[in-house]
Amino acid sequence: FCFFMIVYGIGSQLTKLAGPWYVHFILLILMVVLLGYLEGLQVAIVELATHSDATWFKDTHPRGYATFQLSTKGPNVKRFLVGRQVFVIMVVFILAQLTTYPDMATMPFSDS
Repeated sequence: FCFFMIVYGIGSQLTKLAGPWYVHFILLILMVVLLGYLEGLQVAIVELATHSDATWFKDTHPRGYATFQLSTKGPNVKRFLVGRQVFVIMVVFILAQLTTYPDMATMPFSDS
């Protein structure tokens, strides 16, 4: 039901965010995917920060090992998490603008 509410609200151009409906659909899909990536990155970086020895994949995945060394060096994990959180707030704010319909007088697909 929520999916149909969002499709109806965006398709009827009832969103708080100004712009054409097709841009809103594209933006909605991109923001949901980006939010999923951000959440997955948090899990991955926090889990990697608990491992002190990652030499087991040094020879097979040299770029991954270099990224691991960079991300776990000093306070980089904390910096990443703070920056990620700011980005999540921005994404959720945009999603709220896309899924808020102040001018919707009746519920779609109903008589009321």
